[in-house]
Amino acid sequence: MFTVENLREFLIQASGDIAQAKEELTRLDAQAGDGDLGVNMEAGFQAVADQFEKERPETLQKAFLMAAMTINSVSPSTLGTMISVVFQSFSKDCEERKEIDSEYFSVMLKNAAKKMMNLGGAKPGDKTILDSLCPYMDFVAEHEHDGRILWREAAQKAKEAADATAQLVPSVGRARMYGEKAKGIRDGGAVLFSVLAKSLADYLVK
Repeated sequence: MFTVENLREFLIQASGDIAQAKEELTRLDAQAGDGDLGVNMEAGFQAVADQFEKERPETLQKAFLMAAMTINSVSPSTLGTMISVVFQSFSKDCEERKEIDSEYFSVMLKNAAKKMMNLGGAKPGDKTILDSLCPYMDFVAEHEHDGRILWREAAQKAKEAADATAQLVPSVGRARMYGEKAKGIRDGGAVLFSVLAKSLADYLVK
């Protein structure tokens, strides 16, 4: 499924997709945050793609670690930290791996979600990135042998889950101070993950 070269190509594509979603992410964050989510995520993922081109890491383990360090430096926000944790988790899981298949990717997602929950105390239902990531993760685990069609359907699941966060009330992080006022607004982190899921599907099924 994925080698270090595939990862390089995907990160370039993902950075472009996030740039296209910047205005939407900014608009969502402005309604229940400080309005800098789009700018931070565009800058963070562009920096990751640029750093990849500069360093040309030779292994998946080194590539994910580089991504973690870069996004943590360029996008030092709560969401930036959580994404850095995901990349760090992926790096650890790829210490002995030259490629990632759908079955192992499912394992990586579960490990990353667990570390995110342990770090910030958030859980599904708290209106965070986890509310899109976890349904996506579960879908991939249940359909990991379904071939190329898996990724389109998994991305749709992530989008539906992100849209459903509009009905949730935030209970962790800065957004919790908005309480019921945040109802009706999708979570920016969940939407960001759905953008990444679609970007991955577009890359794998092109």
